[in-house]
Formats: sequence, structure tokens, C-alpha cells
Amino acid sequence: MHFTIPQRITTIRGIATSTKLPAQMTTRLATSARNVLTSCLPPSRIQIYSDPARGNTGSPGYGICLVAETSTGALYTAERVSPETPTENSTPEDIAEQCAQALLMEIAHGGCVDSFVAPLVTICCAALNGNKGDVGRVSLGYGCVESESWLQLLRDLKAFFGVEGRFEPQEGTNGLLCRWVGTGWVNSARGTK
Repeated sequence: MHFTIPQRITTIRGIATSTKLPAQMTTRLATSARNVLTSCLPPSRIQIYSDPARGNTGSPGYGICLVAETSTGALYTAERVSPETPTENSTPEDIAEQCAQALLMEIAHGGCVDSFVAPLVTICCAALNGNKGDVGRVSLGYGCVESESWLQLLRDLKAFFGVEGRFEPQEGTNGLLCRWVGTGWVNSARGTK
């Protein structure tokens, strides 16, 4: 696994959903998020779909999910939903702006993966087949590597797999280059041929 060079954002896609509410709610979500995101991409590269669900059981609510894709296929994600008890800052416009700002923060943190996927990518790199000389290299943004949960994951990987990664600041980007020589872990449940 070699994912070290973050590229430019090419498209931003998203979906705005609502249940048991008028269809205008999803339109308001999509429009507000698009207004924030046009500062970094032209409107033709931003696609946010409105999907009001009708007749669903459950409580009324709305939410939005945004995904930014780079030219190398890296994905940055952010999502927000309305709270169960409405407040002053829970209008569809506020929720959409918070989601768009969260997406821009994920992009600004740098790296090739966002903070949501960083633990999974770290585990995959640590479990590579090290016996064959596989070295996993991935660039992670400082936003995810400074989190306590990711640091605890590194401690757990050392305790469970007995591997340690090598970490160094990456030249020219706002991220940390992580290198792993995998443990050679294989799926023992898979049948042999």
C-alpha cells in the first residue's frame, strides 16, 4: 500500500436527506453547503443531491454527507445530522455550513486519507505481508495523527502485532509519512488451493 502524494481536489459530491419533513429542507441543505464550497471549487465540480424520504418511520430529521475526491482517488468525508432536540444552531443552513467547514478542515489537515479512515489504513499497513518485504507507506494529516485515539491504536498495534511504524514529516505537504513493514498476517479462514 503506497499512498503518499495528495493531489488536488477534483470533485465534491454529497447527498442531503430528510425524513418526515418537507422537501425544501434537503434543498436548503444542498444550497448552503454548495455556497460554502464554491470558495475552493467551481460550482460545476460540486454535485450535491437532494433526497427527501417520504413515509419513513422514526423521528423527523435531516442530514448531509459530503465527499471530496482527489485526482489520485483519495477521499475526504464529512457528515452532519440534525440534533434530536432543535436549537438555535440547528437550522438546515447551519448544519450544512458545519458539514462543509468540517470537510474543508479535513482537506486542510493534509495527508492522503481523512481522520475517519486513518485507523483502518494504519491497521492495513501494519498487517501487510512483511515476509515478502512489503512496506506500507501512507501520508496522514497532522489532524488525525495528533488525536489520542490514533496514538492509542499505535500502542495497541505494538502490543498485538509487535510492529512499530516509522514516522517522519513529509516534505512539501502538511502531513506525516508513515512507513510499516507488515507482520505477514494472513486470513486463516480462507481456503487453500
